[in-house]
Amino acid sequence: MISKIEKIVRIIDRALGHLVIVFFTIILLISAYAIFDAICIRNEARVVAGASELVNGVADDSRISELKKTNSEIVAWISLDDTEIDYPILQSNDNQFYLNHDYRKDYSIAGSIFADYRSDLLRDDYAVIYGHNMDGKAMFGRVNDYESADFFSSHKTGRLYLEDGRVRELAVLAYAHVENDSQLEYNLTDYANDANDIILERFKQNAINSDFTKKYGRLMMISTCYQHSSQRAVLLVGYNR
Repeated sequence: MISKIEKIVRIIDRALGHLVIVFFTIILLISAYAIFDAICIRNEARVVAGASELVNGVADDSRISELKKTNSEIVAWISLDDTEIDYPILQSNDNQFYLNHDYRKDYSIAGSIFADYRSDLLRDDYAVIYGHNMDGKAMFGRVNDYESADFFSSHKTGRLYLEDGRVRELAVLAYAHVENDSQLEYNLTDYANDANDIILERFKQNAINSDFTKKYGRLMMISTCYQHSSQRAVLLVGYNR
């Protein structure tokens, strides 16, 4: 006859066996996700390389018009020096489509860099563009690095290619954290034009790193996720008309 102690030992043994199975299942799932994420990053790099190839040898003033032959919703191209941020900017009639579609309008978990549907990059004083914070520094994954004062101070220039054929020189003015539901930074109904002083004052109050030594006629906020919080990591960049 099995004693009570032996029964308890067997129950514990079975429980431990189940825990081991659960543990290794979790490890397997985590590993599978890591592999999947790495594949997504590689695919995104491949896709973006495809966009870059479309403009190889194309004059700066024809860059966007050439890209529009592939997708008429490509409205600009942004490049921040010495970072992986070097992408076409898309724009649809909402802020949902390019969350999970690439520049060819094919489904992509990495999505695209895209302008807020209410922004007019050619005319507005203030605009907003979005992108995912991807592992491997893809898309806007590099934005969070601007939280470091050293990185901020050494990565403050870039270029914006627009539909009018001219290239605007960009200057990174500030890095900050902004609430997802902010009624100021994301309010393009009230602050897209004639409100740059308000936008600048807000960033001067909240910036983690900043350089407001020069004044620019136009402002643009680059927005991406910040860790796993209700906040967004944002860059305020300036450029002239």
